[in-house]
Amino acid sequence: MLAPGILDADTEIKREDEVVVLNPAGEVVCCGRARMSGKEMIEEKRGNAVKLDGAQSQRLQKPLSQEKAGTTP
Repeated sequence: MLAPGILDADTEIKREDEVVVLNPAGEVVCCGRARMSGKEMIEEKRGNAVKLDGAQSQRLQKPLSQEKAGTTP
């Protein structure tokens, strides 16, 4: 997950911490490993903030609107 996609992050997050990514509604989207601190996630405008687990990263490649509608490209 790229840093520009991060809306907020816990400033206690450190590099290599396991993290949970939530959508704006507070629902779990995926899990991964932090590639930067929580403070950096908030401040940075570029870069990889979270390395997602393999299966989850493929799931996130679908547009959210298609996923909610139950369709796939």
